[in-house]
Amino acid sequence: MQLDQREQDHALRQQRQLAALEQIGKHRQAIATRIGAESLPNPTELIHQVREERDADLTLDRHCR
Repeated sequence: MQLDQREQDHALRQQRQLAALEQIGKHRQAIATRIGAESLPNPTELIHQVREERDADLTLDRHCR
């Protein structure tokens, strides 16, 4: 029971982190567009990495059950 709850909490935390990173990406892009620069680092790679980790965790969870 506690393990299931921890797994759910972990999955929800990852979803919140991903949503936050996506919002950061949109905000940074808006800033770059506004100032006419492309020098702001793009968090896209980090977003993709978090998505891959989330998907891997979900795949493992499905196989372990």
